[in-house]
Amino acid sequence: MKIKYFFILIIIVGTLFSCGSKTESDTKNEDLKNQIVEKEKETYSSDSLNLDLANELISMYLTYANEYPQDSLAPEYLFKAAEISMNTNKAKNAVDYLTEIENNYKNYDKYVACIFLKAFILENYLKNFEDAEKYYSIVVEQYPNHPLAQDAEAAISFLGIDDEELIKMFQQSM
Repeated sequence: MKIKYFFILIIIVGTLFSCGSKTESDTKNEDLKNQIVEKEKETYSSDSLNLDLANELISMYLTYANEYPQDSLAPEYLFKAAEISMNTNKAKNAVDYLTEIENNYKNYDKYVACIFLKAFILENYLKNFEDAEKYYSIVVEQYPNHPLAQDAEAAISFLGIDDEELIKMFQQSM
C-alpha cells in the first residue's frame, strides 16, 4: 500500500514540476522581450530619434516575429517595425512588414489600421497611387464601420492631388 502512495506522490510531484518549469525556448523568449523593452526605453528616451538605436530596435522586433511567429506579440512587433521604418525613410521596408501582417495575422486587433497604414505609405512615401487606392478601398468596402473607413474614403477622393492643389481647393470651399 505504501508503494502505491509513493508512486502517486512521485507522479503528482513530477507533474507539478514539469508544468511549472520553463523551457529554454521560453527563457529565450522572455529574455528577448525584456531586451526589446529596454531598447524601446533607450530609443524613446530622448526628443530626437537615434537612427542606430531605431535600426537595432527594428532588428529586434523582426527577430522576435521570425522566431516566435505564433506569439501574439509577433504582429505587434511587425507593426512597430513598420512605424519606425516609415519614420526613418524606409517606406519599402515598412510596406513589407505590413504585408507580412496582412498575409499572416488577419485576426490581429490592428489589422484594419495595418491596411490603412500600408495605403498611406504607398500614397505619401512611395507615390504608388494605384496600390494606395486598392488598400484604401479594402478598408472602405470590407470594414465600412471601422473608424478609419471615413478617412480612407477621404484619402481616395484626394489621391494624387498635391499639397498646393489641396490648399487651393480648401480655400475655394471657404
